[in-house]
Amino acid sequence: MAYFNLTYDAQGDPLIEDCLKVPFFRYYGSPEVNSAFRAVYKEEDIREKYFKFQQAVADHFADMPSIIGYDPLNEGGATPIEDGLIYIEHERFDRDYFQPFYKKMGEAYGDKLMFFEPS
Repeated sequence: MAYFNLTYDAQGDPLIEDCLKVPFFRYYGSPEVNSAFRAVYKEEDIREKYFKFQQAVADHFADMPSIIGYDPLNEGGATPIEDGLIYIEHERFDRDYFQPFYKKMGEAYGDKLMFFEPS
């Protein structure tokens, strides 16, 4: 993230004041964010931790009638998933990555709605 010219604190985290100077969408296309999405889709240990987190969220809110549904991965669209490819075809991404991911997420949410954005 050096290209954003951020100042970092003693723990190595960027200062919020600097972060807020950059429009959010610019971070979203960064290699670091793409790497994080790739890990969620392709690395089983990361994906399982994410599923456990979502299960804990669903369990916590299960009896709240004001919660009608969940968006498990906001804007989790086609990110560089496969080596050498910037973006794979949206239909293939949806079939090979989104569908299995959302099927597993649906197990956590029970009868609540699940909101999603196709790639």
